[in-house]
Amino acid sequence: MARVDDTLLAALKTLPPKPDDTAPREVKKRYSERMSASLAVALGQELRARGMREVRPAEPGELGLSGAERRLAGGIGAKKVDVSWATEESGLMLAVSIKTISFKDARSANFQKNLINRRGDMLIEAVTLHRRFPYAVLVGLLFLDKEAEKDATERRRSTFSKFISTPPFVHRTKRSRWSRRTI
Repeated sequence: MARVDDTLLAALKTLPPKPDDTAPREVKKRYSERMSASLAVALGQELRARGMREVRPAEPGELGLSGAERRLAGGIGAKKVDVSWATEESGLMLAVSIKTISFKDARSANFQKNLINRRGDMLIEAVTLHRRFPYAVLVGLLFLDKEAEKDATERRRSTFSKFISTPPFVHRTKRSRWSRRTI
């Protein structure tokens, strides 16, 4: 495994046990937010280790007064960015949006309920940031529960299969092989 995989895995191991799919919405939301924050700090740590000193977020005190995520003025409005690399001279150079889908929908018993919403969130973020920072590199990372690869039925593909084969991702990436790492 690459060092970044080890870093992300270590971040996930700091999380408390995942709540059950039947847990109250607030409990699941808190868990998902904590997961995203842990992954963002870990990714920021990895990027700083590779020479991008100004990357945020960071642990408290690591980058002066604030290591928190950045709020950037985008072309459509202000946008918080999970992981960002920006300097005074160049502005935003890299933005990473982290999305997670960790819980099955109670009614459908699959992970697909929020898939369209997460995809839409990523596209709106890209448009908002690119209008203001047209040369910035934007990355969207979607973390699915490992069970999302196994929630297929006779009438429907798995959430993972649907995600990697649905535009805009399949057409823009032109990747012939996908990573199926389970963490």
